[in-house]
Amino acid sequence: MSKQLIDITKIVTAFGPVDVDSVPTEDWVSLKNADRITIVLMAGVLAGGAGSAVTLLQATTVAGGSSKALAFDTVYQKEGTLTTSSTLAKTDVTSDTFTMGTSASIYVIEINASQLDIANGFDCIRVDVAASAGSNAFIVSGLYVLGGFRYNSGIAVEAVTD
Repeated sequence: MSKQLIDITKIVTAFGPVDVDSVPTEDWVSLKNADRITIVLMAGVLAGGAGSAVTLLQATTVAGGSSKALAFDTVYQKEGTLTTSSTLAKTDVTSDTFTMGTSASIYVIEINASQLDIANGFDCIRVDVAASAGSNAFIVSGLYVLGGFRYNSGIAVEAVTD
C-alpha cells in the first residue's frame, strides 16, 4: 500500500487566511523530530500598494524563546493565474527576505533542520509576514509541512510543543 502525504508529513497551520494590512500572528513549530520543513504561502490579489515582506525566524522554544533571524536564499514562486503553467520558479532571496507580489500567488520555502543554529539549541521556526504597504486588503495564508521524521510517522509527531 502506498503512503499518502498525510502519512509521511505533518501539516500545521502557520497563520490565516488573514488580511495582512495588520501583522498576522504566526505560529512557531519545532523541528526537533523532523529533518526538514516546507513553508507554503498563498496570497490573493493586492489592488494598490506593495506586497508584504517575508522573513524567517528561529528560536529555542515554540514560545519564541531567544528568537533570531534564519538565513535562507531561495524561494519558489508562481505569481498570477495557472492558465499557462503551474511551474514554480526558483528565485534567489536577497538579505534573507523577499516581498510578495501583488498578483494571486503561491510561494514555497524549503528549509533543512541543519540550517538552524542547532549547536545553540535552536530547533523551532516561524515564518514572519510583515504588514502590507497598502490600504487595500491583502489576504495571505500559510502552512508548514514537516517531513523526514527521526522517530515516528508524520501523524504521530507533535510539532507545536517543545
